[in-house]
Amino acid sequence: MKLKNASPGLRNPFLLFILTVFFAWGFQLSPAAAGDDDPAYNQQRKPYSCFMKSLGNMTQGDLKDINAISALLPKKSLADDETAKLNGYGAMIYEKYKAEIDALIKDYDNIAGSKNPVPSEAQFAAARIGDKIIDFSYTRSLARAMIAVARYLQSEKRHEEALKLTFIVWRFGQIITNGDGGVPSLIMSMIGMAVKNIAAEGNFTRSLTGGSFETKFYDDFSAALLKTNDDEMDMKAIMNCERRTMINVFEYEVFIKNNTKSEYSNLLGRLSDSTLIESKKYTIGIFNDCYDSVAVWLTDHAAEPYIVKGLIEKQAAEISKNGQPTVWNFFNPSKAVGNILLAIAIPNSSRAYDHFLRAKLYPYGAAVVSKILSGVKKGEVVPRTINEIEEICGFKLPPDCFNDKKGALVYKPAGDNFVLYSYGLNYADDNASEKDDIILFSIPKNYK
Repeated sequence: MKLKNASPGLRNPFLLFILTVFFAWGFQLSPAAAGDDDPAYNQQRKPYSCFMKSLGNMTQGDLKDINAISALLPKKSLADDETAKLNGYGAMIYEKYKAEIDALIKDYDNIAGSKNPVPSEAQFAAARIGDKIIDFSYTRSLARAMIAVARYLQSEKRHEEALKLTFIVWRFGQIITNGDGGVPSLIMSMIGMAVKNIAAEGNFTRSLTGGSFETKFYDDFSAALLKTNDDEMDMKAIMNCERRTMINVFEYEVFIKNNTKSEYSNLLGRLSDSTLIESKKYTIGIFNDCYDSVAVWLTDHAAEPYIVKGLIEKQAAEISKNGQPTVWNFFNPSKAVGNILLAIAIPNSSRAYDHFLRAKLYPYGAAVVSKILSGVKKGEVVPRTINEIEEICGFKLPPDCFNDKKGALVYKPAGDNFVLYSYGLNYADDNASEKDDIILFSIPKNYK
């Protein structure tokens, strides 16, 4: 939001408020340069609460090549030198952290069977924007490193361990999405979705088709994926966490008489007591109205992200417009404060729901292919149609939520494979494009 035309009395306090609101996020992307033996996790950030805390001690040297490794993970096929590089890195990390990784794999049943965390009322009441948060950069890097280990284990024909480790990384993403034992923010949930995708995009299917498991294992794995996928906090709940944290800040930190925090006192110090109360009521009201609208849209258009996207974009444009310095705002200071705070603090989350649904599709596809492989194990052939898939699975596949014509997921031959895919984030059929469509799974036509 441009404030260059605002009066000097408004301009600086609002910039201070921006810094305060986003301070916890502002310097999150990467730690300062350090030696190879120094901790990679930013020690100023909140440590993990979940099972991955055992791997919160990796070093700068462990992760210095992670960007190059990350570029190899989504590739459908690798050159010999790329395979050697990926497996070599995975082997190095595994040997260094073997005890921790083996302990996680051993605890697979407990991790798979546990419920996703939900914030308590006490946590909601205490939540503030300035609370310590996990190290997002390290979190992504850790997920990539563990999937490299899974790929190494797969190369060693240790398919069950590889699959379980992949699932554990995916569960790690779920835990982060749900707040890792605290109150999640939208950005924290987006990082969790990214971690889930690092694990689930192609890697579940690779391990499932690469190994030869018993029918019961396939069936149990499919059931575990479906159960935990459904147990996640949905987007409405995530947005409500944002709402409650923001309202707490206004209630207990911003609209306080004789506020001793300069970033807030500079902003509101000139308001009379009655105007301060009026401004607080107005500000909390428009924030609630904003989040109420999003909740309604997410309910009414749960399977129509393209509609949610348009509605949120329209809302964001209106919020931005109302937050601009105007003559009306100048003569209505109590409401001007609320309008400008809303414009500053509410991100344009129009694509967040798209990414939330995308992250749900990969594990769903893995659950479906696991049921198919269970059927193959019992002598059935790879299905040729969606009807045959549904007969094997015992449940109907949902329509493609990224198809604005409300069509089905697409299942068709592609070379030597059958592919199940969604239209993806551009809402268009790109013929099973790995770049533009969402590939739920790919399975050889003659898999036995």
